[in-house]
Amino acid sequence: MMNKKLILVILILSLLFFSSSINQAKNQSIDHHNSFSNYEKTIHEYFTPSWIVGNTDVFGQYMGGTEILHLVGHNEKLFAASGYWMDKPYAIDLRMRPWPGVQILRLDNSSSEWIVDVTLPGPSIRATALESIRFKTDGFGKQLNRTINLLVVGTQEIWGSGRVLTRNDNTGNWEMTTLGESPEISNTIRAFIVYHDNITGVDRLFAAAGVEGIVSGVYNSSSPGCIEWGAKPEIESLPMRPMGFAICNNHLYVSSETSLYRRMNGEHPSWKKVFTSTIVSPDKVTSAGGGIRGLTTISSPGDNSQSLLFFLNGMIIRVEPSNDYKEILECNLQEMLTERLGQKVESVLGAYNDMVFLSSNEPNETLIFGVEIGLGYKGVLISGRPFYGNWDGGEWIVIRNDAYDYDLSRIDNGYGLSPSLVAVRTIEPSPFANDEDALYVGGFDCNYYASRNTAWIYQGSQDIIHANSQYYTSPANLSIKDVVKRVSVLFIQIIMKSIVS
Repeated sequence: MMNKKLILVILILSLLFFSSSINQAKNQSIDHHNSFSNYEKTIHEYFTPSWIVGNTDVFGQYMGGTEILHLVGHNEKLFAASGYWMDKPYAIDLRMRPWPGVQILRLDNSSSEWIVDVTLPGPSIRATALESIRFKTDGFGKQLNRTINLLVVGTQEIWGSGRVLTRNDNTGNWEMTTLGESPEISNTIRAFIVYHDNITGVDRLFAAAGVEGIVSGVYNSSSPGCIEWGAKPEIESLPMRPMGFAICNNHLYVSSETSLYRRMNGEHPSWKKVFTSTIVSPDKVTSAGGGIRGLTTISSPGDNSQSLLFFLNGMIIRVEPSNDYKEILECNLQEMLTERLGQKVESVLGAYNDMVFLSSNEPNETLIFGVEIGLGYKGVLISGRPFYGNWDGGEWIVIRNDAYDYDLSRIDNGYGLSPSLVAVRTIEPSPFANDEDALYVGGFDCNYYASRNTAWIYQGSQDIIHANSQYYTSPANLSIKDVVKRVSVLFIQIIMKSIVS
């Protein structure tokens, strides 16, 4: 039970926020509210819910979850990875179950309904990696008769090592690979990539397995799940969990904390640290923030080489490997969002998994990725938008039109105290032939607040990305009743967070 003094402190702070929020809300410009409302109408013409959490599919299987972590197109179908981190029964009282466990959902075409493809067995809490991968060689470098396309999922476990499963598209069954339980494997598998070693001639699957390292495997039809994993990690003792891979100028890179590591190919491969940011120091990076996120390969401005783009502590940074790993700050997102919202943004988390190229704009390389905006407790009370704890409840999408040219778009589900979507974790262009201009977007981030059925998936046209160019400042004409409601909701959320902390 939470300490009574702590409850009293929270109540006093809430009342202080309440009194100051009323004054600030009255002093804001009504014109800001009008422009925001017009913007809302524009957004709703484009995005609608694709999947509603807390329902059953056509086969009677329950579909819940606190977060949608990945959306992936695979063999002309769309798959979604759910998670139950901070689910209220899990977070507070295990006797309050059932929660079904981590699920992979499937959408067969643009007019069908989402169904459960698999509920993962055991103590999995999140599906932290989901990727459609392709092998062209076996483990000896021999060319396969046909390209093998597998859907692979990595999990975060309550206890034990993270697990990797692959899907048999012929049967629809999922099979556990023998990644193994060892102290060298983290409880979380965060990312996958297949890379062709130009020296050995072998296609290898790489998995980011926490600070314990990077593990790799090869295609073997006789192995469980068709993946034969190496006996030991290729790289060990990273400073922070690796969040993503990228292939740039035919070299494989992985990120950890504020650094990039490049694989040195061959029969006895190694990894070399080739870059450490001078813009963001390691002591400014938190484990929850994850360091470098959204590692993405782009065309280098002005030449035919490739560069690496990523999110790091509210910054979008470009690194040019062909130019001695020169580091360029393209955008300070925290400053940009503060300007666009008309109020101070205290923190921002972005590019949870990767950045996505808009297919309709190739070869211009328009990139989009989701962000989560932290306003602080006082900030959410005066914003007028939906909120979840100290986080803005709107779902913001950042658009990179070109180097230094960034814009902002948003998915929102209403003004006021409507359910908050909080964070865009994953964006996937439609894999369906009759729906090529559509985007599917999913997410939520619990941020250590006890949650229940907060996961979401929306769908809409790519045209939204180019539909907004105005400043989206905060609505300001909050009534005393509005502020009282917001203080009450925030107070309950803070208490729930304290109970489960």
